[in-house]
Amino acid sequence: MVIYENQKDEKSLAILYRRIGNFFFNHTYYEKSLEYYLKSSRLCEEINYQEGLANCLNNMGNLFTAKNDILFNENDYLSSIKYLKEALNIWTQAKDSLSIANSLLNLGCAYLVGKEYDNANKYFSDAIKMYSIISDGKRINGLNLSYTNLGDLYLKLGVIKKNKNYFREAENYYNKCLKMLNGAGINALSQYDYRAGCLLGLGKISGFLGNEESAINYFQEGVAVAEKITNKNQLQLLYKELAATYASMNQFDKAYLYQNLYINVKDTLLNAENNKMISNLHVLYETERDEKEIALQKILVKKRNIQLLALLIVCLLVTVIGMLILWQYKLRYTKRTIEIQQKLLRLQMNPHFLFNSLFSIQSFMFENNSTEAAVYLSKFAELMRQILDSSREEYIPLQMEIKILENYLGLQKLRFENRFEYTIEVDPKIDIEFTSVPPMLTQPFIENAIEHGLSKKSEGGQITVRFFGQESYIQYEIEDNGIGIIESEKNKPSELKAHKSLAINIIRERLQILNRRMKKKILFEIVDLSVHTNGLQTGTKVIIRIPHQKFY
Repeated sequence: MVIYENQKDEKSLAILYRRIGNFFFNHTYYEKSLEYYLKSSRLCEEINYQEGLANCLNNMGNLFTAKNDILFNENDYLSSIKYLKEALNIWTQAKDSLSIANSLLNLGCAYLVGKEYDNANKYFSDAIKMYSIISDGKRINGLNLSYTNLGDLYLKLGVIKKNKNYFREAENYYNKCLKMLNGAGINALSQYDYRAGCLLGLGKISGFLGNEESAINYFQEGVAVAEKITNKNQLQLLYKELAATYASMNQFDKAYLYQNLYINVKDTLLNAENNKMISNLHVLYETERDEKEIALQKILVKKRNIQLLALLIVCLLVTVIGMLILWQYKLRYTKRTIEIQQKLLRLQMNPHFLFNSLFSIQSFMFENNSTEAAVYLSKFAELMRQILDSSREEYIPLQMEIKILENYLGLQKLRFENRFEYTIEVDPKIDIEFTSVPPMLTQPFIENAIEHGLSKKSEGGQITVRFFGQESYIQYEIEDNGIGIIESEKNKPSELKAHKSLAINIIRERLQILNRRMKKKILFEIVDLSVHTNGLQTGTKVIIRIPHQKFY
């Protein structure tokens, strides 16, 4: 970069800026990527480098499309359409057929994300027409992407409008893509990737049309293809659809098998995502540090003929500024590390309950109790979906937390053959829809109450979960009428008395991490009711006071 600046090679510098933007885009650092794309585009405009400008505009449009695919934003959506159309206009004037076709395809993708299906259909169709008249072998990938996207578009329309004709259109485009994959001119990796995606779409169509056997065949063929290139994103989607389809056919043993495979691949992807975040943070740190060093070198070169006193003052200012920037970065890094640790702790807690539930489903199956197994599997699948949806969030609405607890307690009650009852009481002063709390804080204590407090009771067990609203706190109370902490410790074998609950240890660590970031601290207490009431009542009460947040 310094060499190009010194040589005033503005074209090479513009290309370098764009490539740096591509690097950050590929590592999902969209703000940093946009910064370099804008640098490149401004330089391209100054030197009238139209090809470079078109490439930058196209990349910026794709960047905003990618952001919208994660979380839709109206301003980002308008920006993506604006930049992509400007790029298309430049390529049209240059009469570059392949780049025109690629721009039409990108616009179709942007409109598809924005749910403007008519516009998406138009641009995908125009892209196909343009690719069809190009003799260049590079057109094949574009055609495959266009057919696949049109298949996805009509599949969505079929689901939304419940119209079989749309499903037939989607099936037609998926088959066109598969037919083209059988020809030459596409590398093996892309071929398998496209093939797995088409088979997934065809399987969904068969399922929606009520042909479960055909859907199973497509999904299993897709699994075989995805396994050849270890495409875990495709595999998890295929396993999920197989589990759902087998469940709808009342083949719960196979549904359980593929649901388990789906969970394993999902957990692997989550762990890989955490590792990628840590690695990317390191890459970003090294890149920013290199940029600061280059900036410092530029200052030294420009100031080398200035008097020594002025040079020392400049160096001192640069050093102080660099230390402040580094200090701010370390704060952001520490915050991000704590958030990653919280996600990892929640991922450790989920398998603790999943194992017990899966074991119960297995027991029902071994006892040939298919009705109970089906009920349990349905409830378990719903709860698992709720946990997966909330596990990535630091805070969730209290309304969602209550729904998760109701489902969880219902499962435990079914598992323990209705040996206990439960109630969930919510202070009417709390707005459960707009009050947010950390997810699944109470679950480990409820599990302890069932496993240790109520396990000796054959009937008459009671668990009460309460939520009280205060000015800036929400107070949780989890109360049971079991044998209590002291009596539970007496009944343990001597070799287990030193053992501490893994779930309690994890929740303590999680509360400690939350406390580091809060001005108002979380309060936590466990009470043996037999001591607290002088023997008039048995059981255990857990009290947690946590500062809440508001969604507006």
